[in-house]
Amino acid sequence: MKYKIIYASIFFLAFLLVTGLIYWLNNQYTNIFQFDFSKRKIANRTIIHSAVNNTKTANAGISLSGSMDRKISPKIVTKYDTVFISSPLDEKLIDSLRIIRKMVQNLMNKTKEQQSNSDSAAVNSKKKDEEWLAKTAKLFEEMDPKKAAKIIQKYSDNESRQILYKIKKKQAAAILSELSPDVAKKYTESL
Repeated sequence: MKYKIIYASIFFLAFLLVTGLIYWLNNQYTNIFQFDFSKRKIANRTIIHSAVNNTKTANAGISLSGSMDRKISPKIVTKYDTVFISSPLDEKLIDSLRIIRKMVQNLMNKTKEQQSNSDSAAVNSKKKDEEWLAKTAKLFEEMDPKKAAKIIQKYSDNESRQILYKIKKKQAAAILSELSPDVAKKYTESL
């Protein structure tokens, strides 16, 4: 138990030392995490605060008329450790960003149109498939079961299955009875 307390206190002390070192280095150098150990540029700003006994003026003790009859406290100078980064706006850059934004918007509109066109094409294709299936099923209902069995075997398994399920039960049973047992089993199995 004694060793656990000693190890925990050593770990805690090491943690505090490393944290303090990182804090101090971060304040001294630009960016220690990117290994940029150049001295930090500090912009010292001097702000002069003055207090006025008269609370009617909200301009931090500066009189608009400039009269000296008010009592002004001594000047207090405060330095702030602040880094200012200012980048002028480049008009060419702003125009380029506008053009890129328009191009992206146009591309998005085109993809939406293409997607809606492909969706409508898929719907039309599905309707055509359903119409073909209905017409073909009617033809097989009217055929002789032996001839229908020979023809239906030439279709793919899925098409044959769909046609058989679309036909009336009696005619489908007659067609299945003309097929070999293996083929009939293949058409009647569930997907």
